[in-house]
Amino acid sequence: NAFFETKPLIFRTVLVVLCTGRTVEVPAGSVVRVQGAEVVIPCSVRDYGGPREQNFDWSIQKGSEDVQIISTWDNSYTSPEYEERVRSAKIALKRKSNNSIELIIEDVQVTDQGEYKCSTPSTDSTVSGSYNAQVYLKVIPDGLTVGRPKLRSLGSANITEGKSFELQCTASTATEQAHMSVAWRLRTAGEGGNGEIREVLSLTPGPRFEPGSEYKDRYQSGDIRLDTYGSDGYRLIVRNAQLGDQGTYLCVAGEWIGRTGSWQKIQEKSTEIATVSIQPIAQSLSVSIPENSLALNEGDDINLNCTVSATDDVMRSEVTWYCSQASGQSPGDSKALVHLNREGVSSFLDDFTMSRVEANTYRLLKQKADQSHAGYYSCRVIVWAQQSNGTWYKAATKTSKPVNVTVNLLEPKYKVLLSVVEIPKFSEEPTELECKLSDLKNTEGARLSVSWYFMQTEENDNSTNQILIANMDQDWSLQIQEQYKSRAEIGEMIFTKPTPEMFGFRIRWTEVSDRGSYFCAVSAWTRQRDFSWGKNAEVRSDPVKIFWSTEQPSLSVFANETRPVFSGGETFEMTCRGSAENVRTPRYSILIKAERLTDAGSRNIISLSRDSVVTLEDWADKDRVDDVALEKVGEDLFRFRIHRTQLSDAGKYHCEAAAWTPNAGGTWRQAVSGSSNAIQLHFQVSAGPSFDVQLSSDSKDVFRGERVELRCDVHARSAAVDSDDLAYEVKWFALRSYSPLGSLVFLASLDRKGVVSQARRNGSSDVSVERSGPRGFRLRVHGVEDQDFGNYFCFVAPWVRTLEGSWQRGLEVKSKPILVTVSIKVLDALIFPAVLGIGAAMVVGLLACLIGYCSSRCCCKRKVNEGRRDHHHLMAMEMD
Repeated sequence: NAFFETKPLIFRTVLVVLCTGRTVEVPAGSVVRVQGAEVVIPCSVRDYGGPREQNFDWSIQKGSEDVQIISTWDNSYTSPEYEERVRSAKIALKRKSNNSIELIIEDVQVTDQGEYKCSTPSTDSTVSGSYNAQVYLKVIPDGLTVGRPKLRSLGSANITEGKSFELQCTASTATEQAHMSVAWRLRTAGEGGNGEIREVLSLTPGPRFEPGSEYKDRYQSGDIRLDTYGSDGYRLIVRNAQLGDQGTYLCVAGEWIGRTGSWQKIQEKSTEIATVSIQPIAQSLSVSIPENSLALNEGDDINLNCTVSATDDVMRSEVTWYCSQASGQSPGDSKALVHLNREGVSSFLDDFTMSRVEANTYRLLKQKADQSHAGYYSCRVIVWAQQSNGTWYKAATKTSKPVNVTVNLLEPKYKVLLSVVEIPKFSEEPTELECKLSDLKNTEGARLSVSWYFMQTEENDNSTNQILIANMDQDWSLQIQEQYKSRAEIGEMIFTKPTPEMFGFRIRWTEVSDRGSYFCAVSAWTRQRDFSWGKNAEVRSDPVKIFWSTEQPSLSVFANETRPVFSGGETFEMTCRGSAENVRTPRYSILIKAERLTDAGSRNIISLSRDSVVTLEDWADKDRVDDVALEKVGEDLFRFRIHRTQLSDAGKYHCEAAAWTPNAGGTWRQAVSGSSNAIQLHFQVSAGPSFDVQLSSDSKDVFRGERVELRCDVHARSAAVDSDDLAYEVKWFALRSYSPLGSLVFLASLDRKGVVSQARRNGSSDVSVERSGPRGFRLRVHGVEDQDFGNYFCFVAPWVRTLEGSWQRGLEVKSKPILVTVSIKVLDALIFPAVLGIGAAMVVGLLACLIGYCSSRCCCKRKVNEGRRDHHHLMAMEMD
């Protein structure tokens, strides 16, 4: 008892599980359908054993017999009277899950009324629970009708936004036990004619009104209503129509059985009542100004009327007048003059006023207008619509076409004449122009300013677009354009106003780019009402052409060999002459360039500026700085020499010249440049023998600390030269890589006099160089280290004594590389670590002994009694 009192929920659960068996379930009560409708009766089973998927049998009780209708597992189950309907699928089963199914009967008739039984064959190990369930199907006649009122057909209505409209339909039912509902729905336009269906307002069988989710606020405010009239009439009233209200409206009637809280819909019918189109207010709204243009004289009044299409009581207008300087400007870019809100409150600017002279006419007035009030006037109207709850929303906005208002003044009148004071015949000569005024009228109180323009003219006499050079404002402040500002700052362009009726323009040094047509434009400025200055008139002069014939400058450069070279050691000499045309007082600069056999590409040798300053360019041989010379021997003639020529000097030589002409302000500019023909420098007598270089070694693979010996041998391929007139220069290089490509490192060299030069070394190894024969040379590396591995090269250059007794260096020859590798001896590599290990072990052992001794003396010493016995005397036995 205590267990059942403390655990009632567990007990009940266990009791239910133990007592529950197979259960077949169908809808409770009866199923009521209208004749001709479709019937769907579900059936399910639970708490069963056996396979998960269960089978079902449906039958109907007629009298005392059960007539078999359809089965999920036995095709021969169906009785003959139902075979045709089952075969045509008018009676079918639809499985929803393993343990549930639906019986579907299409076009149900009164004869189908009766008690239906859903049975499940047993798959349980024991028989328990229920194996079938019954539900009664009741079929009632179709007594529901819905349609349009008499004498009304499907029509369409065009409603203006904000207006009201109403729709009517009739609906009734002849079924006494059924209740009826009426709903209004809206089908919006969609692609392919399939639009969205919205619930507008419905009368439930309750009965009560239920607005759609999108119409709740409008139903509360009274904009959407559903009224009844007569015995079967239903009317939908829509106030303050919105754009979303357009579409096709449907009247839907439904039949329900049951009671409040458990209604069951048994039938529904609908019909189309009307198609409603909502025309936006913006389409019907018109805003206009009767005048197309308005021409006034200064001091007249501006009087314009803005007419708005008629609006009703639920709409109000907000009116604003704008003025802009261009007809295409939007109101946002224009100047607002006066504003009248929907409450009739006005705000204005610059003495503009607006009044409502008629119901839909708004007048703009400005007294004593001046030229500053000229422009394009427009009227902008915003229509506000009021909803039933009192709120306002912006329904439409429209702006009238602009009206051009001009204010005519007594403009100053005058003539402008441009004359030439000084015209150039050549470049760098001055140009002077004068802009004069004559026949001045109405210029009292006006200020006159000038603007200078230029149109560049080509030799075909075609002028390009005009370019502003400089202009004066009403305060006679000069503003020079950016491209001419630098020339004006150095005094090359001068602008003057010698008299009130004259303006001057002078170019001190006229350039070729200044050729063209010039004209001046004189503007008249008058005082406005706001005390600012406005430009009232502008008169341009006839253009004046400043042009002189010119030809493009050209430069011809000729090179000539004046002293040929037959063998090394002789002096090479060539001259360069420049001839410039169409260049005023030219002055030349010269650059000597060479394409030598030993160089890749051309190289600058020496140059001479227009001021005769000599510069040694890319001449790399510091020992031969004095061997090259360039001098000016005439106004347009220059001489180039190479003293003590060598074989490396062979190649092609030419000169590049530039002609300079004096520029404005004492500066110089390069007018034209050119290049001469090439002069070939070659030796008729060879400066050295033809030979090959071979590098060899007997010990390319060595151990660290050993010696490497490399031999460089020269093998002559042509007739030998006397040994007294031939010497060799040898250089040794190394590449610290296994690849023969990379950056070479200099090791040592032996010049033709036998002088040895060595590079500074970082390691402990050393190198030595010596001659091993007349054409043999040897390099030794002593005490090699790991860093001495790599590819080794030797470079040999011959030196030959010429007939004059001077020595000439020949072309350098490079040997093929030899790879030297450095290895480590295994025994030597082990001795040093072994010695270090033995020494470390001995140190650690001595240190351990020392620590033990100190510990025994200091930390483990026994305490000795002061009254110990003296061991110097013997004692009696019995006393011990």
